[in-house]
Amino acid sequence: MIQKALNYNWQFIEGFEKKYLKQPIKGSLVDIPHTVKEIPKNYFDQSLTEGVFTYQKAFDYSLKNHRRLFVTFEGVMSKATVYLNGKELSHHVGGYTRFKVELTEALKESNLLTVRVDSH
Repeated sequence: MIQKALNYNWQFIEGFEKKYLKQPIKGSLVDIPHTVKEIPKNYFDQSLTEGVFTYQKAFDYSLKNHRRLFVTFEGVMSKATVYLNGKELSHHVGGYTRFKVELTEALKESNLLTVRVDSH
């Protein structure tokens, strides 16, 4: 099994639109893990971090010899929908739980991985 970290250089924006599934977004460049908003320790208001957000990563990959490709998320707070090249592959609920998504069926040479996060 070969592992490659995809933690670096994700595009991040507040909100989500279906057009993001087919085109690269321009947002803030972030590394994962990431928090949607930094909150001072002495002032916590949960509503400040609630909303819908989009994370997106472009990558190239060549699948060889009938292998399969998976991506593992260590935790997405609290609902995640994972898309590859516009195709919905998985929906996960549970912010503190790890989950794995198979990318093989939607994989191309050049790929656009999009994650819609609903933190309500």
